Amino acid sequence: MSNQQIRRQAQSIYAQNIVRFLLVAILFFLPSCFNFIVNSFVEPLSKNLVTLFVLIITYPLKLGIVAYFYREFHNQKCSFHSVVQFYCEKKLLLNTFCLGAVIQVINFLLMHSSALFQAWGKMYPLLVVIVQIIPTILVLIAQFILPFRFFLVPYVFLENTKAKPFRVIKESMRKTKGYMLDQIAFGISIGWIPAFLIIALTLVLVGTSLLAKPLPSLGFIFMLLIIPFMPYIQLCLGGFADRLLPEIQKKKIKIANYKSKSNQKYAYKIDWFE
Repeated sequence: MSNQQIRRQAQSIYAQNIVRFLLVAILFFLPSCFNFIVNSFVEPLSKNLVTLFVLIITYPLKLGIVAYFYREFHNQKCSFHSVVQFYCEKKLLLNTFCLGAVIQVINFLLMHSSALFQAWGKMYPLLVVIVQIIPTILVLIAQFILPFRFFLVPYVFLENTKAKPFRVIKESMRKTKGYMLDQIAFGISIGWIPAFLIIALTLVLVGTSLLAKPLPSLGFIFMLLIIPFMPYIQLCLGGFADRLLPEIQKKKIKIANYKSKSNQKYAYKIDWFE
């Protein structure tokens, strides 16, 4: 399926289910809102650990939403219960928590590696240059490389919910190897990256011009503005994931107009949770 076909299908599905999808999109940002509220009552030194904890315990919700939109992209009507399905099965919940913990801890260590290297710099003054360069490189990896390499983690896990976290991550990295430019091009083609940058830059510029410094709540405002785009983005990403995961078993099922053989439509039935 080409990028244009993915966009058209996503737009068509979104237009037919706009209210339901917007409600699910709000759920997608609930962890961030919860984290924002909790951190307002926490000491600065504890905020990073609180954020890590919130991201881990809400990871099953994120996976449920990804699965929801992926099924919808393949014309499978889903209930709101399916969004929280990972919380309803004990074994599945444990596997999801483990996967979320591994991913979030990896990101956490990369993003906050500067503290560790600063300690080393005090112990070994000759390593000052290395101490300044390496944390920057690790942060760039966490921000601009890992999101692309970890893109297929939810879809690989949904394909085999019994797989161990490191196996899921390794499989995602293997299947996305060499596709980073394709992912960026796809993000631009569906308007995801341009919309993200325009909203973010506008908020920063407005906040800076009004208060001579960025507004502390810009992240929260950004989340509110990005909500209407979220269902469309998730639907498109589900279509793009199909391109990188050709071995996911799909069953073609005839669903409409059996009277005319030339006008038969098909839907994909994914064998998850069955």
